[in-house]
Amino acid sequence: MEKATKNTHLNHLEDMVFLGHIDGTRDAVHFIRKLRDLLLGHTNRDLQTSVKWDGAPAIWMGHLPGTKKFFIAKKSLFNKIPLYYVSEKQINDTTDLSEELKKKFLLAFKTFKDTKFDKIIQGDFLFDSSDLKTETIDGEKYLVFHPNTIAYSIPADSDLAKVIEKKDLGIVFHTQYSGATIQTLVAKAGVTIPKMPSNVWAVDANYDMTTLLTKNEVKDIEDEL
Repeated sequence: MEKATKNTHLNHLEDMVFLGHIDGTRDAVHFIRKLRDLLLGHTNRDLQTSVKWDGAPAIWMGHLPGTKKFFIAKKSLFNKIPLYYVSEKQINDTTDLSEELKKKFLLAFKTFKDTKFDKIIQGDFLFDSSDLKTETIDGEKYLVFHPNTIAYSIPADSDLAKVIEKKDLGIVFHTQYSGATIQTLVAKAGVTIPKMPSNVWAVDANYDMTTLLTKNEVKDIEDEL
């Protein structure tokens, strides 16, 4: 939940009490009420709900405003002097990326440079092929990738695992940007993913609201509010 034009950090609802004080608390309560109504089956075009994937690093990509030049970037895209990369040489030469990040950004640049982007989009890196491991958990084999704090495990004999293990790169997209310049970019939650290269497993973070609340669950929410 964030009133911002750049999606570089998201605060949890409980944080709004401390960061926004009275107004932040009101915003948090208002959001919970709207989410409650959505889970009661009421249509709300103003509220979009997404899954929080635990990927890393965050990565921006697309074409520089007013040009057809492809770029990728990390959060430093929104520095006072924007930092982004338009060539493999720039990625190799920068001191702003660790060696591990250079490896991932080079892979992303090579993979997406010929993709047709209508917007600048933001996502989170999930894996490259070297990150995919097979592990045994409670006697069952799983395909596992561990991009950040959370490890994702998929049954090794599932159709999804068979698809993922053939990919060179996995990424989740969640935000798109529009604007005449980098400095004036405005974020909008949700992404229409462009046609991806065949070696990419790409998902969006949109959550399809199909679970409805029971009367007792609604009462519990109301009591807490």
